[in-house]
Amino acid sequence: MRNPSTEEIKFIPPSLIEFIPYHNVRPIIYGFGHDNVMDDYKVIRHVVFDELTYMDCEDLDLDSNDVPWDDISYEPLSAIYSLRSNSWRKIKIDVSLKYPYPIVQFYNDGMCNWWYASDMYLPETCLMSFDMSNEVLFKTLVPLDKDYNIDLNWV
Repeated sequence: MRNPSTEEIKFIPPSLIEFIPYHNVRPIIYGFGHDNVMDDYKVIRHVVFDELTYMDCEDLDLDSNDVPWDDISYEPLSAIYSLRSNSWRKIKIDVSLKYPYPIVQFYNDGMCNWWYASDMYLPETCLMSFDMSNEVLFKTLVPLDKDYNIDLNWV
């Protein structure tokens, strides 16, 4: 992280979910914002995992016989970094989005937001918002029966 007014640079330590053995990590949400209550800057990261295959084992130089196939969990994981404590911690949030990537990400007034358009994986257009102070994620559905003609360059 870089503070443009002081030119100070702070390196963020690796996330708790940066590398997990026997997993293909695929981040789907990143966010950066200010916690107005604690006067702290935070980074949020949410990842999903692709199932490990025998071909992946070859690519990762693993012996597939050594992989604990029955013990691998593919549950999504989330973590949040606090600049104040200079540490990551895991958090529980229900993202309920497995594959889609946001088409627009933005921060506004204590909230990290991700705009998702409907596609083959997501039947609804929605705005996912994460409150940096309360550390709560919620989804706002956007009715599709109207032609909003939204120019996402203005978001």
